[in-house]
Amino acid sequence: MSAKNKIEVKKYIGVIITLSLLLAEVLVLSILLALRQNEKVSLWFTQTFSKGYAQTFGKFFSLIPFSVFEWAVVLFILGTLAVLITIIVLLCKKKWKVSLITFLSYACICIFIGTWYLTTAGYAYFRGELPLPQREEEYTNAQLVEITNYFFDDFNSLSNKFPRDEKGCVISPYTVKELSLLIAEEFEKWDTQGYLYPYTPIAKPMINSWLLSDEGITGITFMPTVECNINVECPDVTWAPTIAHELAHAKGVMVENEANMVSAYLLINSNNDFLRYCGYFMRIGSLRSQMSLVLSEEEWADMHWVNKEISEEYTAYNQFWNEQESIFTKIADWFNDLYLKLSNQSGTDSYQVPPPVVDSTVNPDTGKVEYTIKYSKIQKMFFHIYHNKVEIA
Repeated sequence: MSAKNKIEVKKYIGVIITLSLLLAEVLVLSILLALRQNEKVSLWFTQTFSKGYAQTFGKFFSLIPFSVFEWAVVLFILGTLAVLITIIVLLCKKKWKVSLITFLSYACICIFIGTWYLTTAGYAYFRGELPLPQREEEYTNAQLVEITNYFFDDFNSLSNKFPRDEKGCVISPYTVKELSLLIAEEFEKWDTQGYLYPYTPIAKPMINSWLLSDEGITGITFMPTVECNINVECPDVTWAPTIAHELAHAKGVMVENEANMVSAYLLINSNNDFLRYCGYFMRIGSLRSQMSLVLSEEEWADMHWVNKEISEEYTAYNQFWNEQESIFTKIADWFNDLYLKLSNQSGTDSYQVPPPVVDSTVNPDTGKVEYTIKYSKIQKMFFHIYHNKVEIA
């Protein structure tokens, strides 16, 4: 290499090093993204590295009383603005090389964070399904009514056990930390045959919960810090379901509808009145989905419904979230939808628990349409809880 070429290389050594680092990071990230497409690889990676990481670093971050994630986001936003301003100033001063190094350095940081998140959370989307407790059998219409009424009667009986605010919403008798510990105990009772990570973090309330409300979000789990961050501005009845949902993420259940079903099972199966009430509030509507198609008018009339207090709370709950609708809600929803689609999910639709499948046939003798329900996973989960509670009782 000539002396002139050596000078040129030295002149751009900073650009070369930064660009090389960025390309190396992109290569590593690409390999990791390709490997997670294999279910066996994802299962192995999740049960070794991801689980070990949560077990080790979760205990460290749990010692910090506030949400590291929350303030890391603030610093990242401020840092991004600082980088953007710096690059603009450098370009105005025609310092092309320094501005390029600044941009490449920022890109390196972003790729590193993405890779960090992928290794701690991204593989869990691609392993097999969670073994949820379910009971599947044929029920007569009378049995369906009996099972459904059992849960609605319990829901109604719990409604007068807690104080309510001026809007009719229950006031939690527990703090976020206390709820987190109660739900951790429910996890301990459930044998998932090693599917869940053994470590259960303590959920943390977010100081800037108003920002999550504006985005229509009740909670966020960030696996690099193994933190479950809870929006405490939303109605108290959402705290327990959100904590259970986010703790499920922290224990390796990343698929949204599976985390919702974990939350429902833990709360509704609990002996704690408040946990059970909150579980019913969020999920009891799924129990009799499509049942009106197979029940007669008389049988449907025998169904029990929620009482006045619960009905008023649903109204207040819906009003709260309707008031949060804004451009920020739509932006957050768009980014969340994109993230979930990149994670092998159906976007924000993946939050929805799959409904029951209804088959219809025409009776040749009567000419009437007859329906058959293939119960959803959450309905079969209710059936499992019912049989356990009734048979044990």
